[in-house]
Amino acid sequence: MAKQFTELKTEISANAAVRGTLRGAEDLVVRGRVEGAIALDGVLYVEPGGVVKADVNARRVVIAGALVGDVTAEGAIEVGADGRVLGDLTAPSVKLAPGARLSGRLTIGDERTPTKPRFEAPRIEERSQPEVTHIDPTPREPERPRTAVTTFSAPKSPHDERKKRRVVIKKRR
Repeated sequence: MAKQFTELKTEISANAAVRGTLRGAEDLVVRGRVEGAIALDGVLYVEPGGVVKADVNARRVVIAGALVGDVTAEGAIEVGADGRVLGDLTAPSVKLAPGARLSGRLTIGDERTPTKPRFEAPRIEERSQPEVTHIDPTPREPERPRTAVTTFSAPKSPHDERKKRRVVIKKRR
């Protein structure tokens, strides 16, 4: 009789790099590098030396390496002593070991509330253009360039009134 495997695991070795979306029903062990998105019905293990740059949605997540991205777990999220997370964690249960590093928001609880995006683009409203009903056919004279005139005077000296100077500077726009 053939031996049946009850636990299925996919492993990404230390020298491997994967880009894209990973989806699966089994557990995933990352010892190398993953970039993209991860959606699992199983458990995600990020081993020491493993790097994950992805948004993660899994049943459970255990981080002993580095993870950059938002993590949502149906069960628990565990960050080990050497684990580093840069992103938001959302789960009913979160365990941070002494020495673990987390930079992001932490949401703990059973309620599944939809998360709002961090940045919402401003809405562009359509504006109606005014209707032109009459156009004047008479030509207009071209506008002449304006010249700004600034006047400076030398400071008045009580001893010599004859040394007054007037300076005129013309500026073109």
